[in-house]
Amino acid sequence: MKVLEIMTRLPVATSPAARLLDAAEAMLSANVSALPVVSGDQLVGIITEGDLMRRWEAGTDRKYPGFATVKVGVEKMAADFVRSHGGYVRELMTKNCVSVDEETLIEDAIRLFERHGFKQLPVTSGKKFSGIITRRNILESFVRNARRISQEEHSDEDIKRAILAIYTREPWAPLAHIDLCVRDGVVEILGDVEAETQRQAVVAAAEGVPGVKRVVDHLSSKAGDNERKD
Repeated sequence: MKVLEIMTRLPVATSPAARLLDAAEAMLSANVSALPVVSGDQLVGIITEGDLMRRWEAGTDRKYPGFATVKVGVEKMAADFVRSHGGYVRELMTKNCVSVDEETLIEDAIRLFERHGFKQLPVTSGKKFSGIITRRNILESFVRNARRISQEEHSDEDIKRAILAIYTREPWAPLAHIDLCVRDGVVEILGDVEAETQRQAVVAAAEGVPGVKRVVDHLSSKAGDNERKD
């Protein structure tokens, strides 16, 4: 799946010449934590709620008493003053921000979210700004697909085959030491595992297969050698 399939097109955006107050109010009105900054049809940056945390209007601007001014230096203090007192988006926005193309795979976009801790990424088509992809977009995609899959019919044999396929391809799965029975969507798993985390993975694999109503865990773990029935 590609970014263009789940992204938000024509999201709320701002311009470098916009006043910060207007941008902040736009974020609140749209219930978003960031706004792409667009000039013409070109993405030129992004401004986030984090950029507005240190503002003199709220009394949260940085202050450097005494010898702190020597330690911090003129350049840093001046930059902080701009961030706390500047009135326009161009003064606080992040230029050359990370973005993705519409044709980017969702998996690659998720890696960027994870690596940088982003909540959203601007999307471009060629050099033109075209939208934004957010964690919410990915969550909505999960819900849509999960609901669709849950409504499909799955026989016990289909379920068993799908679970065994997971155990076969996953290196952590002790395929030779486990067995399972599926009846009316209820999966019973028997056998031995090396560790509790391995038990959890074996059970989670079965729970995630479409058509499974419940998993009954009869596994024995060498770590605790206990049996749990759910």
